[in-house]
Amino acid sequence: MQPEEECIRLTKQVVHGQKPFTINMGEIGYEDFYFRTLFVRAKETEALLALHNRAKEIFKMNIPPYMPHLSLLYGTFPQTLKEEIIKEIGRNQSTEFEISSVHLVKGGEVEDWRIIGEFPLK
Repeated sequence: MQPEEECIRLTKQVVHGQKPFTINMGEIGYEDFYFRTLFVRAKETEALLALHNRAKEIFKMNIPPYMPHLSLLYGTFPQTLKEEIIKEIGRNQSTEFEISSVHLVKGGEVEDWRIIGEFPLK
């Protein structure tokens, strides 16, 4: 883990020169993974992938393949419950919104997460 000051410096490099862009959301999915129990997939756009790849390069991260998404539920839940939720709210969550900043979050246990900084895209 890198010191907080270094993460702030690197995050500033990631967002430098990055313009705001739109995220398009699609269908709900689920996995048997704590942080992707229930999620909405984001469409892979050039702007989103470029920002992700830039962050990977600057932070020197070797991570699993990227699946852009918005988590709706964390935890361990039975598949039947996830399917009930999807049936109630609908699988297609087509919506879009603008990304105008990046938040740097200190990790650890979920209840200990805290925002270290917000870095606007300009």
